Amino acid sequence: MGVIDWGDAPTWFGTGFAALAAAGAIWTVASQRKQIGEQRAFIAEQSANLRLERAALQAAADDRREKQARSVRLDVDRNYVYVFNESDAPIRKVRCSDASTSLSRSCVVDGKGNAAAELMAALARGADLGPAVDLVGVGQAAVFHRIVNGARETVTVSFTDSDGIEWHRDDLGALR
Repeated sequence: MGVIDWGDAPTWFGTGFAALAAAGAIWTVASQRKQIGEQRAFIAEQSANLRLERAALQAAADDRREKQARSVRLDVDRNYVYVFNESDAPIRKVRCSDASTSLSRSCVVDGKGNAAAELMAALARGADLGPAVDLVGVGQAAVFHRIVNGARETVTVSFTDSDGIEWHRDDLGALR
């Protein structure tokens, strides 16, 4: 029995190498599974970060979009409604209503109370200015004539901002 049968040695070496190859394959698959799990966790974390960043960017975009609308202010007295454009861009298609009644426009004035020259000329010619102001520039105010009949009604102004978005603001400060 002391003699080795070398005829079976290559089979044994082949079997040993096959076992090592199988162990290597099992280790590789296990390593890849671990790597895939780590990658999935990383992707999930990155997705969560992207959702947060997207929400922050959307909030910033909404804030920029609403900035001009928040800079339009109403001042209501007994006979007039003043719509001040305190934003950094003109507003267009400005209309004003008291409850459901449209108010007629008087003029557009600058920050010092001076009426715009073209509107003063139109008033002098007796032109009907209608209920809407086409353009209120930066630092200007649209003035609407108002007739008060009894109870105070909520005054609402509608306008289009420089991005073409239509807004509605009431004298209580609500913006929609």
